[in-house]
Amino acid sequence: MDRREFLALGSAAALGLRRPCSPSARPAVVFVFLRGGADGLSIVVPHGDARYYRARPHCAVPPRHVIDLDGYCGLHSALAPLKPWWDHGSLAVAAASGFPARLSSHLDAQLRVDRWLAQLDAEPCASLGEAAETLGRRGTPATLVVNSWGWDTHVAQGSADGLLAARLRRLGADIDAFTRAAGPRMRDIVLVTVSEFGRGIRENAFGGTSHGHATALLALGGPVAGGVLWGQWPGLDGGDVAVTADLGTLFERAVHPHTLA
Repeated sequence: MDRREFLALGSAAALGLRRPCSPSARPAVVFVFLRGGADGLSIVVPHGDARYYRARPHCAVPPRHVIDLDGYCGLHSALAPLKPWWDHGSLAVAAASGFPARLSSHLDAQLRVDRWLAQLDAEPCASLGEAAETLGRRGTPATLVVNSWGWDTHVAQGSADGLLAARLRRLGADIDAFTRAAGPRMRDIVLVTVSEFGRGIRENAFGGTSHGHATALLALGGPVAGGVLWGQWPGLDGGDVAVTADLGTLFERAVHPHTLA
């Protein structure tokens, strides 16, 4: 097993995944890096908490546009293509993921994620379509990263529709196309969305949201022990969503798999 194979296996283990269907296979891990600080409260919506709607009179996603997961949290309706993976137990959601130390600068926060991805030997791909083609040629294991831009929603963020909903709709469609292109190989592939930080709980005066702390992480694929929420929900007290699913620990265990229990 070379270093890349070792790290690919470690990154899958760090995500709390079940073993791939094939005992000899090591899963591929495809990271989708949502650059700009994706609003986790619009990806995984706490529709069961009235404080969310009071804090966001214009940016909150109405309950009728939320795909319920557990009676409290749900996916933005733009991510409808992902719901069957939740129903089949192959989509896990961390509603409050991030690094314990908050960085408010995009540059600093993105560099932190980039450094971790570099330690994982993550190979860049221009799109999820290219990632599917790469895995089709090479098979698993592999660790790939696709950069997705445009997640900095300071102004006119929207709610069920608008700027952010359009980005989420494209993300959902791209992930759906990726899984269809991969076909049966999804049993040995894990796709993970990450972002450098999230957004504040309250909307700002410009119909958008300011830089915050925790954001939402989605992990999808055959090896994922899904149908569950990872990490505790910290609530909506104060101005920020606190981190309860430590992305730093996830990456650290991926780089050093021997630290896994």
